[in-house]
Amino acid sequence: MTRASGELLASQEFSTSFDATENPLGAPWIAPLAAGFTVMRSSDGHAYGTNGITDTYDDSYAYLSGFNPTSHECELIVYKQGTIPAVTHEIELHCGMSDDADTDIVKSYEALLDSGGSLQLMKWNGTYASGAFFFALDGSGPGWGGVTQHGEKMRLRKVNSGGNVILTIWKTPVGEAEVQVFTATDDGTVGGPPHLGGQPGIAAFYRPGANQVNYGAQSYIARNV
Repeated sequence: MTRASGELLASQEFSTSFDATENPLGAPWIAPLAAGFTVMRSSDGHAYGTNGITDTYDDSYAYLSGFNPTSHECELIVYKQGTIPAVTHEIELHCGMSDDADTDIVKSYEALLDSGGSLQLMKWNGTYASGAFFFALDGSGPGWGGVTQHGEKMRLRKVNSGGNVILTIWKTPVGEAEVQVFTATDDGTVGGPPHLGGQPGIAAFYRPGANQVNYGAQSYIARNV
């Protein structure tokens, strides 16, 4: 793993190929502060989640600090190898992420990509204990367009605009040019006020019977825009 020094964070770009074996992901990653959620880990050159045993919405996540809360983006390269059982396997990019150890509230925007190619844009605002902290954001775009492939890239951008938040997702198929696949504007209609702050992050979610280690991210980049 390429750890971000103070100089790297000052330059507002961070990248990692998850070379180290870490459970949870080490610095500069911040593990969940909100109760009930689980940690991200890495081994053999990719990151993945640790949830799934309880069959609840205990997503695994980690996030960074030092980025411009009003406009940033992140991207990952999909890791998909070996057997993927016919249960939920999701890798997630996050922008505008924050959590609170006192209230256990997590706030974020999530680009959710499952192993079958289902792409959703979700807004997090609530606690694990509530069981209902996520809300689908309506938008437009063609979607992922096929079963998720090893080596594909997903990119998520958050930009504040006039009190709203504009969110955009791009896909880069292996060996092809990047294309925009979804965009939405959060005006506060769903899930409370727009998240005008927060930081980039990464997350994953699985159901019982999943092979977590076989579906995740082989690299990650976050930057200001």
